Amino acid sequence: MRKVGIGLVALLAVVSLSGCSSDAEEGSPRTGMVIDTDVGSDDVMAILYLLRRPDVDVRAITVSGTGLVHCGPGVRTVLGLLEVAKAPDVPVACGRETPLGGSNAFPDEWRAAADAAFGLELPETTRAADQGGAASVLTDAIRGSDSPVTLVTLGPLTNVAEAFATEPTLARDVAEVVAMGGALLAGGNVESNPEAEWNFHADPRAVDVVLRSGVPITLVPLDATNSVPVTSYFVDALAGHHVTPEADTVLALLEGNPGLTQPGNYLWDPLAAVLAVDGSSATFEERRVVVLEGSPDVDGELLLSSSGVEVRAATSADPLAFETEYLNSLNGDHAISSTRPEPDLTITLTPDGCATQVPSSLPAGTIDVEVRNPLSVGGVAILATTTGGHSIDELAALVESVDATQDVQPPKWVVSEAGTDAPPGGRSLAPWDLTLGEHAVVCVIESGGVALAGIIRVTA
Repeated sequence: MRKVGIGLVALLAVVSLSGCSSDAEEGSPRTGMVIDTDVGSDDVMAILYLLRRPDVDVRAITVSGTGLVHCGPGVRTVLGLLEVAKAPDVPVACGRETPLGGSNAFPDEWRAAADAAFGLELPETTRAADQGGAASVLTDAIRGSDSPVTLVTLGPLTNVAEAFATEPTLARDVAEVVAMGGALLAGGNVESNPEAEWNFHADPRAVDVVLRSGVPITLVPLDATNSVPVTSYFVDALAGHHVTPEADTVLALLEGNPGLTQPGNYLWDPLAAVLAVDGSSATFEERRVVVLEGSPDVDGELLLSSSGVEVRAATSADPLAFETEYLNSLNGDHAISSTRPEPDLTITLTPDGCATQVPSSLPAGTIDVEVRNPLSVGGVAILATTTGGHSIDELAALVESVDATQDVQPPKWVVSEAGTDAPPGGRSLAPWDLTLGEHAVVCVIESGGVALAGIIRVTA
């Protein structure tokens, strides 16, 4: 969860755990795409997926210097990714490094990691950046296509907004913009503004320019990406089957950066890339939105408004369908049919805590637990036990009596053995190790709700 200021979480000393592709038929038309990216780790994954798709023709890649990466390192990384994919010559350029509006820079630590390409050892290349700049490269790629292209944006919209502002009729030649950004009913991921998402927070004025351009927009906000966390099952599936240079590179990225598999990391841009090709793994609704701008505590927030601009917004995603499509396309085959097991236990969160009654008895061992969260705030399911001679009934009484809005210290005899976060509107799957003895399963909601799901007695 982005922030759980709830007494019971402190009390229990929580430790969080964390449609198939098909080859393009010979002679069938390929979809022209232009990618605008700030070259984060998930951008790398998205770019390699699109370069691997046989039915996608990537016409240009532009780097957003107002996002995670600085211009020089970002361009070098993109050129290296093109070399990995043995792609034909694709124009690559960076745009401005200052937003059109606001002054909300990504954290320096994040930017340093992106500048270093997350430790990836990319091949040497003789490819070079286009000297025309991002707005010029975008314009040439869009105007030079014999049919409208799809513009996939994976970072702040600065480059796209600048191109649209320079060439007011350019948006007419774009089939659609598929933009990873924003948060509708879900919470945001910006610490200083919990209602905003980072891509839109970084340059809210650019978002407004693109919204008002008249271009058809498919929005992939946090509401949908919260459904696709980076899981150990996803990484394990890729580790068990990586038969292309693109798949090798994604695996090296994930294995070389273990923090990417920790709670709070999602496959944001890969989901947007997949939905740009095939929307069958998501649910969409037509929404009217406006973007706020004016101060860091509101910059980038999206509001639903009848007077706003209509967008097609992804509201949820099927994680299994998405993961299967992504990994199969990345490998160029259909060897992966499933990336995660059926859960042994499913827990559904409610405003008061949880609705699920857990089994009263289970054998010792590892079980896969799925936590579903239909709420607009985060929540967590916790497996807790006791030490020092205290009974599980004492723990149950403690849970039922605590004021979850108070920040209290956990007694030493309460131990959290596992916990699974579930983001707003999303779900998470994680393994729980059941050891012999009695355990309490507790649900805690970020808004203050708390409930005891039940007591599990684990036997040999």
